[in-house]
Amino acid sequence: MDREDVWCAHVAAHYKPRLMWQGKGEEVKTHTTQAGVKMAISDMSDSHLDNTIALMERRAREGITVRRGNGQPPDDFWYEEDELIGDDVLKHLGYQSYTAERERRRTRSKT
Repeated sequence: MDREDVWCAHVAAHYKPRLMWQGKGEEVKTHTTQAGVKMAISDMSDSHLDNTIALMERRAREGITVRRGNGQPPDDFWYEEDELIGDDVLKHLGYQSYTAERERRRTRSKT
């Protein structure tokens, strides 16, 4: 894992922190559920997709903590935290991939 690899923890009082790999602003093709199950975004149910988008929008308003780290302690270890809010959160979480899938479904259902 290089420095650009990012692990993020969603932090809120009523949620247990959970780690989720998304990449740094990359297009996301897979979704990881709270239980750790990975699935293609296109395989998510409509309600699951809508709820995930709503969660991302809430996180964008509240902000998230992004933690980065790598190396073998004690000599070659680094760690840093950044606070993201707004559009930075949405980009970090791959929001565009989820909304593109929702729009694809809406367009397909109209035809």
